[in-house]
Amino acid sequence: MRFASVFAAVALASLAGCVGWDAPDTPVASYDDPAFKDVPRPSPFDGIYQGNQVLAVATADVCPAGSNGLLEVGDGNLILDYTPTIILTFTVQPDGTLHAEEGPVSADGTIAGGQLSLIVHTPDCESHYDFSRIQGM
Repeated sequence: MRFASVFAAVALASLAGCVGWDAPDTPVASYDDPAFKDVPRPSPFDGIYQGNQVLAVATADVCPAGSNGLLEVGDGNLILDYTPTIILTFTVQPDGTLHAEEGPVSADGTIAGGQLSLIVHTPDCESHYDFSRIQGM
C-alpha cells in the first residue's frame, strides 16, 4: 500500500509540470516575427495536382507522348520536366499566371479554382496540361 501512495505522489508531481504547456498565452511562431523574415511564406497555389498532358501538335518524333500524372507546386514554384533535355521552371505570379522560357521553348498557363492549365510550345510540339489540385500544401 505504501508503494501505491509513493507511486501516486510521483505521478501527480510529474503531471504538474505538464499543466499549462498548451495554455492560450503560449507564444506561437509568426511570419511577422523578425526572426522569420527570410522564411518563404506558403503560396496559395502550393499543392499536388493530378491530370493529363495531351500532345496537340507534333511535327517531329521528339515530342513527348500524352500522359497522366502529378505536378507539384511548392513555395510558389513549379518545375516541369517536359523532356529529358527541356526542363521548365515557373514562378506562380500572385494572380495565378505562369510563364517560362528555355531557349526556343515557351510555356504559359494559369492556376485558378484548384485547376492548373498549361500550354507548352516548342518548334516541333505543342502540349496541353489540364490538372486539378488533389492536395493542398
